[in-house]
Amino acid sequence: MGFSFTECRGVLFRAVMAALRSRKEAITALKRTARGELPITGVALDLAPWHAGVGLALRLSSDTTDSLRRYRSVEWKHFNFFSKENCEALIPVGAYIQKAYRSTGKRGCLDRAHLIFLAGADALLDRKVALFFQRLGVNAPVVKERLGRHSFEYIVIDPDGTIGANYCDLILAMRVTKRLLGALA
Repeated sequence: MGFSFTECRGVLFRAVMAALRSRKEAITALKRTARGELPITGVALDLAPWHAGVGLALRLSSDTTDSLRRYRSVEWKHFNFFSKENCEALIPVGAYIQKAYRSTGKRGCLDRAHLIFLAGADALLDRKVALFFQRLGVNAPVVKERLGRHSFEYIVIDPDGTIGANYCDLILAMRVTKRLLGALA
């Protein structure tokens, strides 16, 4: 199997949107804050291509008690809020990323996983994901090409820790760098 970043990103984006739409009622049924807001402060696209693992987790304001748990979706109350068990759209995606991961043989697995995580992060940062959450009243930013802090975070982490950073931050950094270098040309 040849690898196409664009195809992988598309597969992951379509799965994210299908998962969000399929569990929209479950999201809106979450206990709201005293001000009537959904207390969602982040969404993680959890990928483990070596196990065909794919899921989405929702981070609530109550999950962010310390900086270590901030990115550990497995410790959040709504880890696997969207999984292959409750969202049919994720089943073929797990098989797709596993096939892509294994297609290079043992030598290229780390590199291929890196590209899969980048494709997942780029998909999660798609404007349509932000707009979905915004329509539910979640303060989810549309991430473009500008640096800045926000209380809501998009998260893709390598569970093996080969790259110890949020891949969504890497995608944002690349977008900003491209914009800045383009302005210098």
